[in-house]
Amino acid sequence: MEENWFKRQFDKIQGDKVMWIIVIILYILSLLAIFSSTSMSPKVTSGDATRVQLFAVQALVVAGGFALMFGCYKIKNIKIFRYLGMCSFWISFIMLALLTVHVRIPHVLRAAEVNGAWRILSVFGFQIHVFEVVKVLMILYLAWAVNAWKESGFPVMDLLYEKTGKAIFKNKVFLGAVFIFLPIIIVSGMVVLGSFSSMVFITFVMFATIIIGGFSVKQTSAFLVGCALMMGSMFGLWKVTDGKFLGDSRFGTAMSRFEAFFHKDGRSFDEKYYSFEKNSIERQNLVDKNRQEIGAKIAIHEGRLIGKLPGNSTQKYKVPVIFADYMYSFIIEEYGLIGAILVLVLFLSLLARGALISKNCDNIFARTAVGGITLMISAQAMMHMMINVGLMPMTGQTLPMISDGKSSLLMFSIAFGIVLSISKMVKKKLDALEEEMNKENTENAE
Repeated sequence: MEENWFKRQFDKIQGDKVMWIIVIILYILSLLAIFSSTSMSPKVTSGDATRVQLFAVQALVVAGGFALMFGCYKIKNIKIFRYLGMCSFWISFIMLALLTVHVRIPHVLRAAEVNGAWRILSVFGFQIHVFEVVKVLMILYLAWAVNAWKESGFPVMDLLYEKTGKAIFKNKVFLGAVFIFLPIIIVSGMVVLGSFSSMVFITFVMFATIIIGGFSVKQTSAFLVGCALMMGSMFGLWKVTDGKFLGDSRFGTAMSRFEAFFHKDGRSFDEKYYSFEKNSIERQNLVDKNRQEIGAKIAIHEGRLIGKLPGNSTQKYKVPVIFADYMYSFIIEEYGLIGAILVLVLFLSLLARGALISKNCDNIFARTAVGGITLMISAQAMMHMMINVGLMPMTGQTLPMISDGKSSLLMFSIAFGIVLSISKMVKKKLDALEEEMNKENTENAE
């Protein structure tokens, strides 16, 4: 009886059921990992907080994220997402501009500095990680722009063409440059002021999104070169002026991390470590500088097959904020190779299901939005994992839906809600098509 009730409830779920299962598992992992990965009394910005208090906050964030996801999922008209996409570039631009000017309106709105970079907007006390918001918004914008470029056109340009009669306002190359590639360059140039790694990742996601939408590599190559030249020029000026030009940029941090990762001086960490005397200040400074990477490697080594089991991690007391940038290594320490494979399979399954949903979409906007969102989430997860196991230089990319981060989890929840909503629409159309085909087969058989 009880089993039938659960089955009936499961059958009522619309959209891609595998995607639903993935999302629910990620929410559960987030709660378990945050509760277990925080020390009993860690220092937070508001003072001391117990593990239970931090878990309660995370539970509220997860509940809010689920509500946002469910609200997006219930949307039945894809035009709402298109309207949001149409406005998304300007929302992103305004938020990035507020960061750039270091806006400060007491008790209302202010930009906040984190680790020497401006990435946070505090709105009435609630902190928004701008780059996490921009990732999702720019995918929606580009989905709308690609759809308009290929099919419906741009109303503003149509109006200008009617008023002036100039053919340039109907020229495909001009329209693509203004509405697609120029916004990509603007956003990339503004993001690099706060994070070099975020700029590289967001730029990659934006170009991948328009390729999913139907742009060829040949069509994007010239603008990729343009972006590379722009970034190269900015880096050159930064280097020549000894960091005075774009002093707020993260070029210096990126350079130091790349040099450490590739051992520019020809010496590995171990070689540097043993070159200093035991208990020397130089040795201790080297350890402190590389504490996160060292702790992550220790956590992975100690995880083995089944891990230490929940609550038994030791590196959470040694690695600063392991529940953010090094969540995957923590999961391996407590859940071992089994936990590591589970998380990897979840994100690979997400990418596969997203590709399947995208393939079955019957319009460019839906196909581009779903493909771009699932690629973005999966790619960020893969980057996080590779950094944790030492295959990439350290960056601040979190593990989507699992790592600590309120605005990140909320934005990813919205992104999942959009994908689930579109998958619901796709499934209805496929079911209707299948029903029609079955009806025709029945009539022909008769």
